[in-house]
Amino acid sequence: MKVAVVGAGIAGGYLGRLLEEAGISPDVYEWGDHGTSCGYRSCGWGAPDTTGTLLHHAGLDLDDYLLQPMVTMNFDGLVARTPLYTLDKPRLIRDLRSGLRITQRRFTDR
Repeated sequence: MKVAVVGAGIAGGYLGRLLEEAGISPDVYEWGDHGTSCGYRSCGWGAPDTTGTLLHHAGLDLDDYLLQPMVTMNFDGLVARTPLYTLDKPRLIRDLRSGLRITQRRFTDR
């Protein structure tokens, strides 16, 4: 079976890793740096507390990426409690991509 994954960020890296663990070696394509200081769109990542379960399926531990819990969020003066965490997104993507064969290629709509 041949499988292609376009994008090697959080979702593509996660899918690629799960496929590898299932014995399927996907062709993963990534177009490269996103022009930010960390190379990704938004360098931090607010994730729900259920992310730990998903990372466990990929053989990773949430505690390795946890920067801090987000107790509240401020929306134009309205403060709301939130069950989110701030994660080290660059490290998480690096670890999700570990062992994957990634081809640098930019896809267009042409």
